[in-house]
Amino acid sequence: MVLTGASRGIGHATVKRFSEAGWRIITCSRSPLHPNCPWDAGEENHLQIDLASPAEIESGARELIKKLDGAPLHALVNNAGISPKSEAGDRMDSMSTPLDVWHGVFQVNVFAPVMLARALIEPLQQGNGTVVNVTSIAGSRVHEFAGTAYAASKAALSALTREMASDFGKRGVRVNAIAPGEILTGILSPGSEEAMLPSIPLGRFGTSEEVAETIFFLCNESAGYINGAELHVKGGQHVGRRNPGIAPRPTWEIRIMSPDDAKTSPLSGNSPASRDIAFHMHPYTNPSMLADAGPHIMAKGTGVFVHDDNGK
Repeated sequence: MVLTGASRGIGHATVKRFSEAGWRIITCSRSPLHPNCPWDAGEENHLQIDLASPAEIESGARELIKKLDGAPLHALVNNAGISPKSEAGDRMDSMSTPLDVWHGVFQVNVFAPVMLARALIEPLQQGNGTVVNVTSIAGSRVHEFAGTAYAASKAALSALTREMASDFGKRGVRVNAIAPGEILTGILSPGSEEAMLPSIPLGRFGTSEEVAETIFFLCNESAGYINGAELHVKGGQHVGRRNPGIAPRPTWEIRIMSPDDAKTSPLSGNSPASRDIAFHMHPYTNPSMLADAGPHIMAKGTGVFVHDDNGK
């Protein structure tokens, strides 16, 4: 297997997964191999290629073919990608992204994958191989943290995957894509979990290992008739309404208890006679409607009060 962008996150986990299964892995990145590389023969099977340079991709592809030494190539995983931020670390939108940044993002995220795949078509065809392009859910919906150029490039890579599946498929090479959602990696933007968890029905971020397992599936015989597909690895994100089990901010708590409990400890509700019902209200509920701290005694003797995260 040849994989780009192996130094961290999804790429690192993918190399570990394939290595554990006995695959030979050739990695490509713009950086030298990390000295703590966890897989065998890492140094001799690593190429330093800057995917931002078309010339380096062409020369690097020739080196890759030399390293294969006539052996078939069973998989090419185009994992490397860049998502520039502003100097302040903010998302770059369509109004603020300079043209040279657009060019750089598309070179790495779109042009490099097809350049490598075309250069390696012969060994891929020899191995009845497969190409996996790593896209993103940002390619189909506006994302709170991913920049415009990144999102547009991933949308382009999705379309390119379908085109390649048609063209390469005629030569026995399958081409698919995976679109990761919110994955726990070291490059998450601050505040990501608080902002994104309510939109994920599974109620958690994914792991790099889960994405790697999906890539491994696409590169094996089990996926032998899957071609031109894009698998979303996102925990159900964007399939429906926000998950009510994940608390938006602010959080409002409702407790229902007996009048006696309400008189003595209106905020605890811990006595055996009390019934606590805690749930998180719809994020668009108007907090001013719930301003009274209660308790409000109802006709049947049940008290109701509301308080926010700070006990108010």
